[in-house]
Amino acid sequence: MKNQGAQQKFFVLEGTEVRSNSNGQYFGTCVLTSMTKYQEIHELFMPEKHVQKLTQSVKKSLIVKGFSQKQDGTMTLNEASKIMDTTDDNVNEDIVKKFLEPEVEDVATIKTKAKGTRVSIKGEVRKTTNVLETPNSRRRISDFIKFWNSRK
Repeated sequence: MKNQGAQQKFFVLEGTEVRSNSNGQYFGTCVLTSMTKYQEIHELFMPEKHVQKLTQSVKKSLIVKGFSQKQDGTMTLNEASKIMDTTDDNVNEDIVKKFLEPEVEDVATIKTKAKGTRVSIKGEVRKTTNVLETPNSRRRISDFIKFWNSRK
């Protein structure tokens, strides 16, 4: 793991959510960074302490000091990391749009994509059932191609 003591600018692409990484469960989001000239998307994991600041900073730039980066590009903040507001840099809007609104593709095409590529899928509902009700939920079961997503 490579430690980064210097300050870097991060551009926050989306709000935080609970994600799992190799060290267990953390909060995570995706960012672009100045060190890759805002051309590569990085997963960023953080302790709960930093969630509110990053959630408030979606589509904004931040200066971050005290993070680590693995060789696969994954970045991690720790309790001592410092996060500060800053002015926005010129971020390539095409990269942001492709990440936030990927083109709709069929299942066969998606299977050929690299792991971690964000995709939109289209499918066809073949059959639906009546609404199933339990004391805690109400749902409709559909018979269509099943989709799973797992982040590792």
